[in-house]
Amino acid sequence: MYESLLTFLHEEPLQTALADNDADDALDFETACLSASGGSHSVLVDTLAYFLRRRGLSRDETRLVRHQLGHAYMELAKSDLAVVKEIESSSKTVLKIATREYARSAAALGALKLLHEEGLEKSRLFLNGIDDLMQALPVR
Repeated sequence: MYESLLTFLHEEPLQTALADNDADDALDFETACLSASGGSHSVLVDTLAYFLRRRGLSRDETRLVRHQLGHAYMELAKSDLAVVKEIESSSKTVLKIATREYARSAAALGALKLLHEEGLEKSRLFLNGIDDLMQALPVR
């Protein structure tokens, strides 16, 4: 299916399109999102990363931007948690997944020496604050 679809979209055989893109340093390979949820978001974030790489950011700089974008989303969630009176079970599950992903991102940046001990500790405290707010809310 991918071969037919990509050939149609690129208007040339798949092998030709892949060969043309081999020289594109901004094209970092990412596996496709296989879940029904989050697919659109992943595509948008991957597209942003590609455009940033094309504008000259390094792979590490792009990783930091992606992490900061995740942090901005988590800040929004934290703000929402501070004002709502209760939380739905499904929303709590999504937030738990998001906090795990944010923690994974921070740990990966730490392993690459892109986020230092102080940044890792701030991330841990930030996520603990979100978890505390979540735990304080009754589940609807």
